[in-house]
Amino acid sequence: MVSTRQHPSSFSPPDPSTSKTVATRASRPRNHRWVHTPTTLSMAWLFVSLPLVFWDSAYVALRPHTMPGGKWHKPFFTPYALYGTVDYMYGWPAYESNNGFTLAQASMNIFESVGYLGYLYLFWKHGHGQWTYKQGQQRSMGGRWGGLACLFGFSLSILTFSKTVLYGKNI
Repeated sequence: MVSTRQHPSSFSPPDPSTSKTVATRASRPRNHRWVHTPTTLSMAWLFVSLPLVFWDSAYVALRPHTMPGGKWHKPFFTPYALYGTVDYMYGWPAYESNNGFTLAQASMNIFESVGYLGYLYLFWKHGHGQWTYKQGQQRSMGGRWGGLACLFGFSLSILTFSKTVLYGKNI
């Protein structure tokens, strides 16, 4: 802290012609507001992962009918025949041992997917601009809806991360 009590000379009065005016909150222009603009990579991830997560959840939730020999295995769930031999959580050993982790994970996938669909709904319903791949011309949203969508997307990404960590630890 600077002390001026022992200053050798007194200060001159301020010159009113050089003083700056301070903008109050009400007088500030509102053209610099915060907006949420998801990246092209984030949107591409959602458009690719949502159908795959739905497919995976359907496979797990409808077992044993979707497993090899089941009535719904062909043609939709044929790739899982090979995957079930690599990842036993999706194969017969886990199903026959009544391991409920895979179904619990699929249930969390459904909540996660519904949340991401809600995020996309907020983005398309309340966003402004057109969706293009060029930087600076993307669709964005600001204000209350932008903040809500950003919080929603962040919370869901934490769910995705924690679910992935739990799955990795269960293997």
